[in-house]
Amino acid sequence: MLSRTNRLYAKWLPQLARDPAYHPSFGRFSPGFNLCQDASRIHEPLPGRPLPVVLASHGDWQGCGYYRVLHPYQAMAAELRLEGGVKLGAFHFADVARIEPDTIILQGAWANEGILVQIKRFRETTGAKVALEFDDYLPNIPTRSAYRRIVRQGVIKQMRRAIERVDWIVVSTPALAQEYAAYHEDIRVAFNGLPRSVWGDLCSQRQVGKKPRVGWAGGSSHTGDLAEIRALVKDLEDEVDWVFMGMKPEGVRCEFHAGVPIDQYPAQLAALNLDLAVVPLEQNQFNRCKSNLRLLELGVCGVPIICTDIEPYRCGLPVTLVRNRYQDWAAAIREQLAEPEALMHQGDALRQAVLDGWMLEGTFLDQWTKAWGA
Repeated sequence: MLSRTNRLYAKWLPQLARDPAYHPSFGRFSPGFNLCQDASRIHEPLPGRPLPVVLASHGDWQGCGYYRVLHPYQAMAAELRLEGGVKLGAFHFADVARIEPDTIILQGAWANEGILVQIKRFRETTGAKVALEFDDYLPNIPTRSAYRRIVRQGVIKQMRRAIERVDWIVVSTPALAQEYAAYHEDIRVAFNGLPRSVWGDLCSQRQVGKKPRVGWAGGSSHTGDLAEIRALVKDLEDEVDWVFMGMKPEGVRCEFHAGVPIDQYPAQLAALNLDLAVVPLEQNQFNRCKSNLRLLELGVCGVPIICTDIEPYRCGLPVTLVRNRYQDWAAAIREQLAEPEALMHQGDALRQAVLDGWMLEGTFLDQWTKAWGA
């Protein structure tokens, strides 16, 4: 038995999708007749549909939204690999019917209560393939992470039901693919990369302070990661100038920079002018599934890196891997700071490695094209 809404769509969908009396710049969510901020970001396919048509929703205007949806879409569109558009949050069914995409990519949509109905309508009525995008292993968020309180078990159950109903899922690392393999048989990996237009011309200054500038940058969810080096930070206060951005360990003397909007983040990160960056990760299932994005961001700024020896950071980049032991971190930092010229060369080599192999362009985009079904 069809619901009244489904009966309405079954009878009137062509008229609802292309209503001549309703301006395409108006949003289609109730009560309607309001300008849609995303209208200019979704485009009618070219005549003859020469390119794969993809609609991709991003879950936020922060890191995940940009790195996993906005930047990849823009890069693929610039190389004429796809067309369609992007939108913040859920697509209205009538908009999807109007564009008739080949593929729909949904990031964060699994958290919406109506996602199961939306997926069913997208697939059955428009014929589009539907994929979910994941950048983290959500079923096991670390206890000290701020997101642990947000993603509760009820949400996880809904996420699993959504995964069962889509055609495939897109993840950022092979380890993450392995963890999600229990939920779906078609999992596609698309590694994070950086857009050259944003990051390509950035480069930190080195040796600008009386003491070496050693630092860390990240978000508020990294309490457990920073705890790995808190004692070390305290003990090296007199040997280096510690610089933290986004958050910092409690009770340490340092230069601190608050977090900034994502569009200001690349320039602000480069302006920290670090001589050396530390990137600790707590050893747990969640972090083993993470990507090497922090190495890419710091590396493209020419900052040499010491980081935890953990799966995502064993990616072939010229960084220094250490175990999460006080003596290992301390020895690595002191050894590298003892040779400042060699340290600068390490930063230069890392920057070139990121520019050569991790930018959202050319053959690097092949994996994204495949992952998005384009």
